[in-house]
Parts: sequence; C-alpha cells; structure tokens
Amino acid sequence: MERHVKVALAATLTLVSGISSGAEGELDATFNGTGRQTIAFGGPAIGLDAALTTAGAIYVVGGTAADADAPLRISVARLLADGEYDDTFNADGDSDGRIVYDIYPSESVANAGAVQADGKLVVAGIAALDRCNGLLTLVVVVD
Repeated sequence: MERHVKVALAATLTLVSGISSGAEGELDATFNGTGRQTIAFGGPAIGLDAALTTAGAIYVVGGTAADADAPLRISVARLLADGEYDDTFNADGDSDGRIVYDIYPSESVANAGAVQADGKLVVAGIAALDRCNGLLTLVVVVD
C-alpha cells in the first residue's frame, strides 16, 4: 500500500495532517483512528510543508504564535506512522512531539522541510527584518 502525506489548513489555523491510502483515496483509519490528526500549538498556527521519514514518521513544519497579537515562530511537529505525537521528539524538554523555535526577534516561519539521508530534518524558512523591511532566509537542521 502506497502512502501519501497531505497537509491542509483548518479554519481555526491549527495544523492538520492527513494520510490517504488505497485506490479510492479515502483516509486511512489506522492513522489516528480517523485518517487525520490536528496538531495544536496553543495559539494560531499554520502548516506549510510535511516530510516523511523512512520509518514512516511525519514532520509538519510551519509557524505558530502564542496568541493573535504575537509574532509567528517556526514550529515543527513529529508524528509517528500511526498519527500519534512522537514523544521522543523533545528538544525543548517537554516530550510532546512539538517544538517552537524562537530563532529571530521578529516573525519567522518554516515553509519547507526535508529529511536527509541521516534522518535529520532540514527546515527552511524566512524571518521578517524589522529595520530594513526585508526577509532573511533561515535553514535549521533538527535532530
């Protein structure tokens, strides 16, 4: 069975990841029991890309903010092949499968992710530069 990762945005701006399988393209109910998983970061969020590891884990990258008035920060979530959060993905120490990176003082968001041959995730994104009205390209390697 071939699997395809698809990412869509929910109206609430939480991250949504769905897995489809089979010729009909129906959602695979073995993924989180429903074929989809909502990834919430506690505030407004947007998912912009997904990457699949050889072990079947799924990274979803994008941006999230603490609240509607706060700047976006790069966000990364890792799900297991069954759609549950990967609690070993805990670089921030809370073992919830989600990490928010506060890399730059103004807004930053990840818009692409790819898994390297060594299993590390490479995240590319942008950050708004306050004083020069420009953008800075960011690249982050996540273990």
